[in-house]
Amino acid sequence: MFSRCFIPQPRHTQERHSMTKASHPIDPDLENILKDNPFRDPMLMASWEKELSRLREGERGPCDLDYEFVLEDDREFLNTPHGRKKELFGKSICTNVLPQPMTGHPQAPIWILLLNPGFCAKDYYDHINVSEKMRRCIVKTGGGEYTDQSFDKPGPEAKRKLEKRQNLILSDLRAENWPSPFYILDESFETSPEDIADGWHWWRKRLRIGKRENSFFPPEFCKNGEEANAVGRCLFVLEAFPYHSGNFPQNIVKPWRERQTKYFQFWKRLVQYGLTHKKTIVIRASDVGRGALGELLAKADIDLEKQDALFFKNTQQVYFTPANFLDRTPIDKAIEKTLQQRLQ
Repeated sequence: MFSRCFIPQPRHTQERHSMTKASHPIDPDLENILKDNPFRDPMLMASWEKELSRLREGERGPCDLDYEFVLEDDREFLNTPHGRKKELFGKSICTNVLPQPMTGHPQAPIWILLLNPGFCAKDYYDHINVSEKMRRCIVKTGGGEYTDQSFDKPGPEAKRKLEKRQNLILSDLRAENWPSPFYILDESFETSPEDIADGWHWWRKRLRIGKRENSFFPPEFCKNGEEANAVGRCLFVLEAFPYHSGNFPQNIVKPWRERQTKYFQFWKRLVQYGLTHKKTIVIRASDVGRGALGELLAKADIDLEKQDALFFKNTQQVYFTPANFLDRTPIDKAIEKTLQQRLQ
């Protein structure tokens, strides 16, 4: 998961990583771009892993964090009235959970372009701390949304799943492994039987995983609980802004795009790569030409209206289902080709 210079990898992780690299090389043009991924900095990853370990052991909690999980390039900007959080479970930018700029790997044939990863209070429990104290804090401040059933039972198994979730997120931040799972669908993210707004439920609902009707991913596609790996071979999600928020504060957009940060430059090159290499680009129509994402695309000189991008029929909701596209053919072809490659 991390650079061997800093953190030794578990044996099974090393074997999977080396086998993946040998069996599935990444396109050289893409790898050149990924080398400039600001989240690949080994010192940064080592620092974050150390902090996550302290959180898992209960040495610190989210209230103790102050911009720990932020790129140095963005720290000064986010520590301003534009980005400063108003309260622990507030609606502005969350800098005390791991950023999630990408889900899956850009080698995948289908890309969904989004503005930024969402946030709900339970992300603190799911991403950085599974303590009973954290559970009680979320229940108390969650406005009645959460109950005792919203959380895994405390204990060693919950901590094991937490560590796996953290490692999956960190691995995706580095974008080194292909194929890469659509990690938010991994069983370790299923921490609640309740249908609440956490990432696992959110994405399963929007992808209709394992559903017979109106789904690109029916039961036969996701056999033996392998939906994370199956979807990861087909789908990649790229966020224009890498940090979580409940509601994206619009006053951030102009100063963010004008700063031309390392991540913005990386995101711009990645989108341009997707277009020139004929990836199937999917985006909400409401995000093109207006809105925060539209402004960022315009600043990057990317006009998706002149490209072969696909638009969700529902201009507001990201439901990746056949019924939500006027023409599903490009997606069907991309998934069919992926399935054929998988069987070879």
